[in-house]
Amino acid sequence: MLKGVNGGVLIEIKNFKEDITEFEERLMNKSFFGKDIDFLLKEKDKEYYKDFLKITDKFGHNLYLIKYKEEVVVVKEEKKEENHYSNSESDEVIDKNGMETLIIKRTIRSGQRIEYKGNIVVVGDLNPGSELIADGDVYIFGRARGIIHAGNGGNNDNIILALSLEANQIRIGNIFTKNDSEESKSDIVEKAYVENDKIIVVEYKYL
Repeated sequence: MLKGVNGGVLIEIKNFKEDITEFEERLMNKSFFGKDIDFLLKEKDKEYYKDFLKITDKFGHNLYLIKYKEEVVVVKEEKKEENHYSNSESDEVIDKNGMETLIIKRTIRSGQRIEYKGNIVVVGDLNPGSELIADGDVYIFGRARGIIHAGNGGNNDNIILALSLEANQIRIGNIFTKNDSEESKSDIVEKAYVENDKIIVVEYKYL
């Protein structure tokens, strides 16, 4: 029900009662969401605005009513001019070896969740509280924290590569591991892959 876009985190309502309960539960998990997140509610769902506003206010976040089209988000806030964001202003898709690769040239903020049926390349940081989910490989040219899932279709042969792999949860195919260390490894390029049903993380020297 939550989708990361350039304007913030979009709330997509399918079943109001179930979605608002899930929304509050996810905000209660402070390890997933940071502070002062911009949540966006589609104008067609404005009847639920006050209900969601009570929750966002409770946890110190923001809620905006928006006009949402496939490619453009227009954020509407009282006493402020409208701001325009493009969902794909810095993203592009390339086809490599029969699998599409989504290239994201920006930092992925806390609360954003990006899922793609292909490879994902991020030129920027992956902040704590964000999620990347790819059916293929994941490459992060920056500091990688948050949650990373490669091989979402169940392929354990996919890999994760990052300039600084500090994700608190890594999943490849059906195998996952957690990282409780707070140690920064900003100068080490690392590769994560599956071997003997375990995720192995090694220094990568051939980037």
